[in-house]
Amino acid sequence: MSMVDAGLPPRRGRPIGSSKCVASSPLIRALRAARIDKRISQTTLGERMGVSKERLCAWEIGRQGPLLKDLERWVDALGLEIELMDKIEVGR
Repeated sequence: MSMVDAGLPPRRGRPIGSSKCVASSPLIRALRAARIDKRISQTTLGERMGVSKERLCAWEIGRQGPLLKDLERWVDALGLEIELMDKIEVGR
């Protein structure tokens, strides 16, 4: 079944990763944890982002991968920032 058949708009761009990769992504886990810590429902957050609760749920459980623009809206809707840091290797 295509996304159009399922009633979803066609996606443009490339998802951040495959379902297995996204489900275990530290970023996705951190965004979900932040939503829960702030006591924001998936419905409310989805409304802030302009996406459905179902789509947000699919991202959080790894059924679908969000696009980079979706991640940017997600972070903004939670009032967070993403900071890039150097990776530090320990024990070498």
